[in-house]
Amino acid sequence: MGYGYLFEHEATLRAATINGIAPAFLTISRLEYPLARPLFIYLKNRHEKLVPGMSEFVQEYVRGMNPVGGYLFTHGLVPYFEQVDFEQVAGDAIDNRQMSPPTD
Repeated sequence: MGYGYLFEHEATLRAATINGIAPAFLTISRLEYPLARPLFIYLKNRHEKLVPGMSEFVQEYVRGMNPVGGYLFTHGLVPYFEQVDFEQVAGDAIDNRQMSPPTD
């Protein structure tokens, strides 16, 4: 189950603490909670013109994950702030710029 479900039912569910770390917004967003996992979406730039609505989907997804007013955020999806430059990703998606693989 996801954090959103746990959060909505906290009156009847008890979260599992693992190695002394409880699932919470902060521990999940930093991937400190051992069961926290990132959610990735993979897209091929060359499919943008072939898949109707793909660009709009990415733009809507990025807007929805915005911690300020994003509706996905309010439904329990926890953004991972530590390694993601949200403003750059949002700008690329909204401006329909081609995305590049991450560099380390």
